[in-house]
Amino acid sequence: DMHLFTPREAVMASFGGGGAAGTPGANPPGGAQIFFSFAEAPDSLVTVEILRADGTAIRTFATDPEAAGNEDYTSLPTPEAGLNRLAWDYRHDAIPGVDGYQNFGSLQGRVAAPGDYQVRLTHGEESRTATFTVSPDPRWNATQGQYRTQERFVADAQQVIRDLYGAVNELAGVSDQVDAIVERTEEHPLADSIRASGESLTSRITEWEEELIQRRQQTFQDVINFRNKLDAQILALIGSVDGTEPPLTAGARERWTDLQEEWAAHENTLGQLLQAVGAFNDFLTESGVQPISVRPRGRPVS
Repeated sequence: DMHLFTPREAVMASFGGGGAAGTPGANPPGGAQIFFSFAEAPDSLVTVEILRADGTAIRTFATDPEAAGNEDYTSLPTPEAGLNRLAWDYRHDAIPGVDGYQNFGSLQGRVAAPGDYQVRLTHGEESRTATFTVSPDPRWNATQGQYRTQERFVADAQQVIRDLYGAVNELAGVSDQVDAIVERTEEHPLADSIRASGESLTSRITEWEEELIQRRQQTFQDVINFRNKLDAQILALIGSVDGTEPPLTAGARERWTDLQEEWAAHENTLGQLLQAVGAFNDFLTESGVQPISVRPRGRPVS
């Protein structure tokens, strides 16, 4: 009823290129080719997961990402009866962005290092798993260690982007809740104090955010008028390293050291802001007002 074919060796080489119109033939499709079949078209959730050799999932394709547990999973076209094909572009799951924000830089997941991987096909209670190998571009001479070092470098930088955007989303939610509380407590005996405390907190949050992202950029031309902030600097560094030929350059390492120091300072301020949120909640509780909620923060597994 459901079958997963063992993928053949995938070679991380680009087969693109120009040519005269009408040139016969076609380049092979890019990425690792995954073939699977169904006797009948499935009518419920289907997922295809790419896993490391140790079984850790690094990319999930789902016919219904939300039903699969994460709306940021890659959408998988509903399989048909018979043979189906999926091309994995060697990338990890994408990085969640900031709500309502036009970032400039790619949020796609990093390129995986060459090595052994698994693919798992799941439909209902049934699953099938197969192993395959991803080989490096034969025109490159990098060692396996250099590939791993470069991937780890990009993983660390992307983790900071995850943390940064997660914190921005978290504090944006705090600001929205504060505004709502100020509005609904206008008749409260301590309305003036609640408003003053709330506005002071949201002002501090806005100042912090403005050092991290540039919300005034709405088009690609806006980068001329509005200075890029920390997120754009990190994404630019990622773009200069991810998927390029190893080894990692000294310039990239030096730049990352500078950006890490900047983020560490902003993380310290973030801790102070969260303490201020706690103090504001204590004040609300003492005033008989329902406090705001703060989403728990954590570092997702990369």
